[in-house]
Amino acid sequence: MDLSQLITKIVIFLILIFIGYFCARRGIVSGEFTSQASKLVVNVFGSASIINAVASCQDITVSTGEALSVFMLMFSIEAVSYFFGFVIVRLLRFKGEKALNIELLIAMMNILFVGVPIAQELIGGLSVLYLGIACIPFNFLMYTYCVWRIVGSGAHKVSVRDIISIPMVAAITSMLLVVLRIGLPEPVALFSGTLSGATVPMSMIVIGTSLGKTTLKDAFCDIGVYIVCIFRLIIFPVLIWLLLRGITMDHTIMASTVVMAGCPCAVMTSALLIQYGKNAEFASKSILVSTVLSMATLPLMSLVLGL
Repeated sequence: MDLSQLITKIVIFLILIFIGYFCARRGIVSGEFTSQASKLVVNVFGSASIINAVASCQDITVSTGEALSVFMLMFSIEAVSYFFGFVIVRLLRFKGEKALNIELLIAMMNILFVGVPIAQELIGGLSVLYLGIACIPFNFLMYTYCVWRIVGSGAHKVSVRDIISIPMVAAITSMLLVVLRIGLPEPVALFSGTLSGATVPMSMIVIGTSLGKTTLKDAFCDIGVYIVCIFRLIIFPVLIWLLLRGITMDHTIMASTVVMAGCPCAVMTSALLIQYGKNAEFASKSILVSTVLSMATLPLMSLVLGL
């Protein structure tokens, strides 16, 4: 992809985000729409993108060992991300609920809403499959360690239903189809391809509507937000890139992991904080700013790092 195409796609992403943001601010859509559309994007369109990755990779063989290696790699990166957030908050001596906000904002990356669409546009189908696999450890860590950090040790029991999601099932299914070299029937491939085409526009619009309660002035004038963005969007992906250089030189794996590591703060961070009665105002501002900035940092990071 040349620079002009890259810039065009960034502009399109930003326009879609602000269309959603404008609709939410003007009351054209409600919070109920955002909640319902989010579920639709994650469970239907996002899952279709993961399944569609199989159709895009039918000429590429992935062994069981390779699939498990990708899973372990993604799990390790996400675990390192949580540790990274934990350490940064203590090094910078943040206190109280803001410290918890910053820790989780740095730790949790928006893989499905941003990572999958960006990978789909910039890298290709195999990368979408890899990020689909990354949804498995993401859900596990989010509903176990992340919830534990929010509500405190022993205060919340996590059920199997909390961890297992439709995207996770789609990721496991895709992984098995590729490993077992089972091709999708043409009607199924066409159907999943049609649904996956809605992933990029719908996910960007939903990001915009979900952040509609946050004013641009408040969000972009908060210095603390930029501290989060520097660690989440720049320092962490560069750190992962440096670590991976000594492990693998596979281009798709390198590009996929850097895109994942450089994703903006996860929308679920704010949702979980609200669910458990914590103040999520700072989280909402950080999600808005990091999402907007990631439209530039993710592609530029890929270019600068030679991915």
